[in-house]
Amino acid sequence: MPHLCPLHTPLLLVVTLAAATLPAQSQPAPAPPPPQVISAGGTTYKLPDPNTLQSPEAVHSSLATAEMAAKALTADAAVQTDAAKSAAADDQKNQQLLADYNASRENYDTKEAKPFIDEAQQFGSNLKRYDSVLANYQAEVAANNSLQPAQRNAANVERLNHWKEDLETWKGKLSNWYSTLEARQSSIYKDSAALMQQRQRYIDANEQAGYRLNLSQRKLKSILDQLLRCKAYADKCREILKNKYNVYPGKSAPGYFGTTVYQGTIDDLKTELEKLKANSDIPFDNRKTNP
Repeated sequence: MPHLCPLHTPLLLVVTLAAATLPAQSQPAPAPPPPQVISAGGTTYKLPDPNTLQSPEAVHSSLATAEMAAKALTADAAVQTDAAKSAAADDQKNQQLLADYNASRENYDTKEAKPFIDEAQQFGSNLKRYDSVLANYQAEVAANNSLQPAQRNAANVERLNHWKEDLETWKGKLSNWYSTLEARQSSIYKDSAALMQQRQRYIDANEQAGYRLNLSQRKLKSILDQLLRCKAYADKCREILKNKYNVYPGKSAPGYFGTTVYQGTIDDLKTELEKLKANSDIPFDNRKTNP
């Protein structure tokens, strides 16, 4: 019997791989916030975040840019304020257009349209009576003509002849009346068309004034907002100069933003916007009494 070698369990080698420790990767620095953009006088001014500026000279330069932008905005404010006042003045003139239209409409209604309608109704009633009488006359004529000549009453024939003359006279008057009404109707149509043109002139002018008022309001709001942003930016620059660089501007600290020109512009813009608000914030259909 062959000799059996003992069964050996193979040695399992457990290799532990140590986790590789990779060097930490440096994270990229966050991008600086985009600069504030101020548009004034046809120029774009960019105001970088003051916290990203690396020297007092850079802060001073940005501060000067904010003041330049504010001065340009002040000039824009004067132009747009004049435009707003012009639009408001034209809007007031439109009230005279509306008054003129209302007067013309009242005159048309009371002196042309209503009298014509009343008279046309009278004509219609008169014509209806004429048709009724004519029908009676024609019935009696037919009855008379149905008789033999010897049976006809001479007095009745004479009566019918007079009746015919009266009807012809009545018909002639109706014909003349109708011609008069027709001529008046043609004149009324012309006056009505002229009145509609007058109405449309007011509507067009009112719509244009409303557009200009809204446009002026948007522009003045934008100027006011940008002026306030420029001042807030300048205040931040001065704060950084003081706290980070120990720079004290002294009495001239407020700069342009401490002048009466700047403050007066802010006050004027707020006042003008209040004046515009009553009209420009209201939809056109409700801004004025539409004719």
